This record gives sequence, structure tokens and C-alpha cells, in this order.
Amino acid sequence: MPRLVNKVGEGYQFPLGIAYISSSLKKAGFQVTTVNLNHTEENSRDILERLIRQNDIGIVATGGISIQFNSIQEIAKQAKSIDSSIITIIGGGLITAEPKVAMEALEYADYGVIGEGEETICELIYSLEKKQDLSAVDGIIFKSGGALTQTRPRAEIMNLDALPWPDYDGFDLDKYLELPPPDVNNLGEERLAFILGSRSCPYSCTFCFHTIGKKYRKRSMQSISDEIEYLVAKYNVKFLFMADELFGVDNTRVREFCELMRRLNLPWRGSFRVDEIDRDIVEMLKKGKCAIIGLGLESADNRILKSMRKKITIEQIENALKIIYEANIPFSGNFIFGDIEETVETATNTFNWWLAHPEYNINMWMVISYPGSYLYQYACENNLIKDRVDYLKKGCPAVNVSRLNREELNWLIRNILEMPAKKASNVIDTQLIHTDRATNRMTVSGKCAKCGAANIWEGIKPFISVSIPCSKCAQKHNTPTPLPIENSIIHAVEKLLEKHHKIGIWGITFHSTSILGNHAIFSDPDIVLIDNSSYKQMMTINEKPVHDPSVINDKNLTVIVVFYPNSFQQVEAMIHSTYPTVRHIIDVCDLIHAPG
Repeated sequence: MPRLVNKVGEGYQFPLGIAYISSSLKKAGFQVTTVNLNHTEENSRDILERLIRQNDIGIVATGGISIQFNSIQEIAKQAKSIDSSIITIIGGGLITAEPKVAMEALEYADYGVIGEGEETICELIYSLEKKQDLSAVDGIIFKSGGALTQTRPRAEIMNLDALPWPDYDGFDLDKYLELPPPDVNNLGEERLAFILGSRSCPYSCTFCFHTIGKKYRKRSMQSISDEIEYLVAKYNVKFLFMADELFGVDNTRVREFCELMRRLNLPWRGSFRVDEIDRDIVEMLKKGKCAIIGLGLESADNRILKSMRKKITIEQIENALKIIYEANIPFSGNFIFGDIEETVETATNTFNWWLAHPEYNINMWMVISYPGSYLYQYACENNLIKDRVDYLKKGCPAVNVSRLNREELNWLIRNILEMPAKKASNVIDTQLIHTDRATNRMTVSGKCAKCGAANIWEGIKPFISVSIPCSKCAQKHNTPTPLPIENSIIHAVEKLLEKHHKIGIWGITFHSTSILGNHAIFSDPDIVLIDNSSYKQMMTINEKPVHDPSVINDKNLTVIVVFYPNSFQQVEAMIHSTYPTVRHIIDVCDLIHAPG
């Protein structure tokens, strides 16, 4: 399992895909050695070399999604450096979205698994062992004689109940459950586990790519129930994240699931469409221990919703949010700007709706053209993405597919970054109680902006766009940046500048924008602002431009402070692979306890 964390002890989203692959290989009788690189301080190359030597390993397999490219590439590179004869196999959305592009970018990969991999990888390894014709194995791509060969697509797995459960033991779920939650979608519960009850989604939104097939399939409720009861009994799981792309497709199924959760007294989170939400459903979810309702919102303009192929309306969004809000159930949902049909008028409509409804505190983002999505194909066909391999290696930065010009995009980005700090529901009378030096998590207190109730929020990760709910009324609030935390960052930056003379700040978010714009130190010409998003490169902060990462070479920067805590591992790997002269890459959270 690739390293997804900056330091051991941080939470992350447990990748179920690779755990399904491992259990399928073991069920087929292959000898499998597993390792989760997120749970050890040891150098990953040293770990791989020891396991390869001790277990006489001839194949190294890993995988993940497109934005994890650099972490996955590093594993394949290390394996080949240990023994050039080792066969490397890569799977997951990274390969499935753009098989030929991914394999060209992954110069150390021998084979790629396209789509669902449980059956494919078993057939591939069997054929490799028996030296059989690989062209007969459906769903793979491989390098042969300097060229790429892609076989026929593999049929989707229809009977999901027949698959073994993920290899939880092999990837240390017991250790994972001891970690703080990964800070996604308001989650604040301990011992949180992910589970899949279905695969794919019956809809085709333009910004989305279904990594495990186009046809929606679901497990039986008995199969899901058995796995959940196993997780509770063996691992003492206390919170369940249903990782289905869309959970609420069938009300009868949702009702059965709610009855199961109520019987187990197990809080959970699932994803729903706004056109499925009514008062009866919400009441059923509340009684059924649903702690967080995930919603796909995306825009408050019906023209954009139609362009995105959402098949919902703003009227349905308003109805769903009102019902959920009145039921005092936390929800997660975002507005994403920059669709193909986005204009100043459509964006203004969404901003105005957002301003009229601060109680919902909806996060706002720019749309990303992820490989495999319709937006990605559109961007490539219109030469907005000029080099697909380079785009993948750079972490899939945002590109402008909208109708907005440079000046209009600058206006749009500023609103997205600055409005939440000024207008959203923010905690009143924030006080920092404690920061954990090992995890850089903080405990803060404050009053709810809606009901005024006193709250204490524990284990909060600074500088990330995650809402924290009121314990009494479930009102969502922005994650605060207490003044002592902010002052620590400023002091640490001053010391870094004094020591190294020039530093780069990578990551323009609403948290970083607030700090960068309010402190004189960031006006220093030797502090360089960086982001790999072409949108954000159109901005100025304190009259300073935001640069493309190539400025690292132009200005010979050796120290970079990264303001993306949840993506630090990916950014760090990208900087290491592209800008080897950088000597110090620092997670902004590590500056909280930096020595004076």
C-alpha cells in the first residue's frame, strides 16, 4: 500500500481496492506478502528490499488513483532499483482512466491492470508463471518490444458477493483504527472503517470518472451485514463510512441498512442525491444512526447543473438542505466552479445563493479535470491539456475549461478563497486548548454560530477545508485557525527566511490566503508564492503573483512550505521528482511546534 501520509500517526483514507486485490490473490492460492507503508517510519526502499530478499519476491504490485501518481511511481522505481528482474504491476484508477498515458508516465511499470482487478491480476500472474500468451488475459496493458499492448476489456464483475472481503489483516486495519480520522466530510469519530456496498454509479456527471466500471452493481444486504458485524466483532469498529459512490439508490435497501445500523448502534455516513431526500427518508436515516449525509450539490445555477449532467435542480437542492438542516443532521456537500458553461452570470448566481444561505456553510472549489472524466477529454480535445503525461506527473492541476477569461477567473478564485473567511458560519470566541506535537492536531473551544452552545472540538487538523459541527444543533463551521497557531506559523517563517534567505510557499487556499494577506512578512520579495493550479496562478496576494512551480528552478529555491496538509505526501513526491535541488519540503503543520 503506497505511503499516503506525511508522518506515521496521521490519519488517511484506507484504500479498499488494493486490499481487495490482496485477498483475491490469497484466495486463488498465490503466496502474498503485504506491507502498508503508512504505519512505519522506516525508509520505504529499505522495507521493500528486506521483504523482497526474505520472501524471494518476483512481483511487486501496487496501485491507486491519478493524483497519487508520484507515490506509486516511487514504489515501482524502488523495486526495479533493488532487482531489475522484478516484475512490477500497477492498478487502480491511475491505469484505468488513461491506460496508455499512465503506462508511458510510469517508466518502471511492466504491466497495468485496467478496471476491476480481482480476477484480472490472478489470471495475469498465473499466465506469467506458466509463460502463457498474455494477449489472452482481458483487461491488461503491458510493455513489449518498446511498444504498449492493450488487451480486450474485461467484463465487469456482476456477483460482488462472490468476492472475498478486503485483506484487512494484511494491511494492518488494527493499527489504522488507532489513528485519528482522515478529516474528510466532517468526520470526527474514532475507529472509523470504510466499506463498499456497491460499485460504480448509475449517473454520468461530467467531472466524475467511475474507476471500477460503468455499470452500477450492488452486494446483497446479507453480505454487507456479515462484513460489518465481522468488523465490529474483530476490530471494534465504532464508525462506518459507506464508500459507495452513491449509497441511496434504493429506499428499501436504505431502510434495511438503517435497521441494521440501529441494531448495532453504529453511526455511519453515506452518499445520497438531493432528489432522493424527503422528510420520511431523513427521519429514517436519523433513527437509523446516520451521522452524516453526503450530498452532490455542485452549483446553484440550473444551467450549470444541466451542463454537468447532474439531473437535479437548485429547487431540489434547496428542499433537501432545508429538510436535513431542520433535522439537525450534519451533511457534506460542495459547490464546484469552472464547468464548461460557467460564466460570470452563472457563478454570480451560485455566490449569491451561497451568501443567502450561510447556515449551510457549503465548501467551494474549482472543478478538476481528472483523467477519465468527460471534462478531461474535453480539455484534451481542445488543447487545454497539451501533454497528457506531463499533466499526470504534475498531479492533475486545474485547467480552465470554462467561458471565463483571465480577469474573470481571478475574480472567481478570489471569491472562492475569501468569501468563506468573511461570510460563512465561523466559530465564535475560538480558543486553542491544546496541540498534539506528535500528530499536529488541535483541540479548540468556541460557541456555535447558530445556537450559541459551547463546544469543544478535539483532534482537528489545521489548515484544511473541513467543517466542524455543533454537538447540539449540528450547525457546520469552518475549521478555525486560532491566533496562537497563526503566530507560531509567522514566527517559524521568519526564522526560515532568516536562515535560508529565500523560501517558497506552495498552496493557495482560503486558510493560507487569510494568513498571507494579513501579515507583512509575506510581502518580503524573498518569499515566493507557488501553486500548480493555472487558476490560482492568475491571482496576486499583497501585490505578489502566484507562480507556476517552475519558479523553483528559476529562483533556485531550496526550501518549500506546503499549505496542503491533506495532500502533502503527493506534493512532496512531485517536488522531489521534478525539482531535486529542493532540500527542505515542510508541511505547514510542522511549523506549529517549530523550534524558535
